[in-house]
Amino acid sequence: MLGRLREILARSGVDLADEELLDVLWLARNLPGDVDPLARRPAPAAPSRQAAEQGEPRAPGADDPAQPGAQPPPAVAPHRLFPLHAAPRGKGSGGPEPAPHRAHALRTPGLHVLPSRHLTLGKALRPLRQRLPDRLRQELDVARTVDAMAETGLPETVTSPARSRWLSLVLLIDDGVSMVLWKRLASEIRTLMERAGAFRDVRVFGLDTRGPHAPLLSNRPYRRQGPHLPPAALCDPTGGTLVLVVSDGVGDAWWDGRMSEAAALWARRQPTAILQALPARLWANSGIATRPWHVTSVRRGGPTTAWHVTDPRLPADLVGFDSVPVPVLEPTPAAVGDWARLVASPSATAVLPLWDIGRSATRSRRAGTGQGQDAEAVLRFRGAASPEAYRLAAHLAAVAPVTPPVMRMVQEALGPPTDTGHLVEVFLGGLMHNAAADTAGRLPQPEFFDFSDDARRILLGTLPARELLRTTRLIAERLAACVRHSPSFTAWVAHPGGAAAVDAPERSFAQLEERLLKRLGVATCLDAPPVDRPPPAAGAGAGSGPDAGGR
Repeated sequence: MLGRLREILARSGVDLADEELLDVLWLARNLPGDVDPLARRPAPAAPSRQAAEQGEPRAPGADDPAQPGAQPPPAVAPHRLFPLHAAPRGKGSGGPEPAPHRAHALRTPGLHVLPSRHLTLGKALRPLRQRLPDRLRQELDVARTVDAMAETGLPETVTSPARSRWLSLVLLIDDGVSMVLWKRLASEIRTLMERAGAFRDVRVFGLDTRGPHAPLLSNRPYRRQGPHLPPAALCDPTGGTLVLVVSDGVGDAWWDGRMSEAAALWARRQPTAILQALPARLWANSGIATRPWHVTSVRRGGPTTAWHVTDPRLPADLVGFDSVPVPVLEPTPAAVGDWARLVASPSATAVLPLWDIGRSATRSRRAGTGQGQDAEAVLRFRGAASPEAYRLAAHLAAVAPVTPPVMRMVQEALGPPTDTGHLVEVFLGGLMHNAAADTAGRLPQPEFFDFSDDARRILLGTLPARELLRTTRLIAERLAACVRHSPSFTAWVAHPGGAAAVDAPERSFAQLEERLLKRLGVATCLDAPPVDRPPPAAGAGAGSGPDAGGR
């Protein structure tokens, strides 16, 4: 067979030795089939028929490959690709990088958490868009004023209570470390509530569920600055303030009963609910254990303790609800719509998952899988996590350090059946650690996370190179489709004249073409010459040079 193949290649003008032929066969088997060559030689232009008939002389070497001194036509230059990194290098990561590993910061389009459900979630809140008479505000009643003036002939005005929105909203966002993954979800929920047209006002607080004095409220989520408030500060005796908590139920206060006491305090005075960030299949592993109950409202608004709660299957004399009803919702139109009808209607019924406070208080928090050596941690993670989560962990390790927006992009690029639940398994599985670098003086950047070298090596041993190339290509396509239509985050594009240091191009999560960078508004910086930097001082340790930490 090899002899026959050598004869075919020889007739085509390709004469290969035995070793060269074996190399060609090995490359044909192992190279990805969907990768284009770096350069293509254009086909020689055929002489026109008129020129051939007139016998016009041809240029030397134009069509005759055997012409002595003939120069082959120039190869077509490939598209310029620029590696895109999620994070710069921090202190202690190897010192100053050479010029090819410099990078510019730019704003990169991200992904919406609720892209297709945003409009339907807004429609699900329509039952809350009610206007009721406000006893504290009066407005001119035009019809009654005209009737009074016609009857009495006197310029008298008649007023009536003004109709205004009947509810205010307090949005509590759990801002612990695990909730970094859901920062975009919390932002979109806030925007949705502000644009719903159902509330008089929307106040947003950060919720600390991990400190020794938790739960405490702060003025700004994810920024532990300023004064802190106790949970009792949100109590509204009139029942006109709705409390909605956005959390994943991972903080310590969800496990030891402190958050259940705060939720019961609110639920006894006003409508209260929890919007669970985790997928429903992971609720059992959080501090918010739930059970479905049949709920009937008895009045519009008011505390949730006024609800009539029964078992959806068994009679009330066999199973009774002896806790404070706090509904736990998925961010889906069906769940939000059922809850909104219960709050806004005096006699609505629905089957909702309620927080089983007694069950959560009796359970103990599961230990993390990141204890011990890195190899043991990876083995424990592989035994506890799903196959999709382990595959996702390998993809994240290939491009780490990563930020939460990049994690979501990698997860979306893998496609079904990989979902956000598998991303949560990786993030909370104990393999990732906070690797935030010193980014002072740059654009605002969220925390980014990395794997240890041993864990990275083990995870990458299970990932084919072809799959990595496919993932980076899909991410680049999604970035191109999301330009100017999605929220943005900070990333670093490789360029010799950049002010930051990044890892090798192999650790990038996408390769961007120059035309895409022009759409992002950074084309001018790519033509800038490299910045001359003095060499590091002799004997300087890692991270002690002038460019340490990407400065």
